Amino acid sequence: LGANAVLSGNGTISAASVTAASGSTVEPTPGNSTGLTFNNGPVALSSGSTLQLSIANSNAASSGAPALSDYSILSLNTGVSANIGGSDISITITGAVNNGDLFTVILNNGGSPIGGMFANADTNQAGATTYAFTSNGQAYEINYAFSGSTTGSNISQAAFQANTGGDNVAVLMVVPEPSSLGMLMGSLGIALGLQRFRRRRR
Repeated sequence: LGANAVLSGNGTISAASVTAASGSTVEPTPGNSTGLTFNNGPVALSSGSTLQLSIANSNAASSGAPALSDYSILSLNTGVSANIGGSDISITITGAVNNGDLFTVILNNGGSPIGGMFANADTNQAGATTYAFTSNGQAYEINYAFSGSTTGSNISQAAFQANTGGDNVAVLMVVPEPSSLGMLMGSLGIALGLQRFRRRRR
């Protein structure tokens, strides 16, 4: 894929190799349990490219797990190696979702661990192979060696962080904790409010 090119949709890509150059986008479309599938390899998402994902949960009202067809999935068939190092991950919420929803966004059937990490999800380490990141204002955690159930709901961050030994990549929706700056500003506001209250009483 050249710069500014977009590879999107569902179905199988049988090219001998695929390289997404800087500025290009790989965008699996929801609606298929295997999403955009690569039959051959290697697959490389180069630095500056983007994996654009869409997520929703058709079972959100009942607090159930998302269906595989509710969200974007990138699948690697047997023998296909992939490297995502240096690319970015971007997630857009397109329907109802719940905190604790789990989405396995790269299904790796090839048996080879996926190389590298997304450039915007590789610094805030939360577990052995788990990192916290934000996309479009929503907080997530990503696990680069996920071995659990393909989808899930009400998943605790601790359980997600402790899950290792697999070859899939999964993301977990989390409620963002108040930042230190936010807590500081809140405390400052309370202090100023108390001072004003005391002055009025005098």
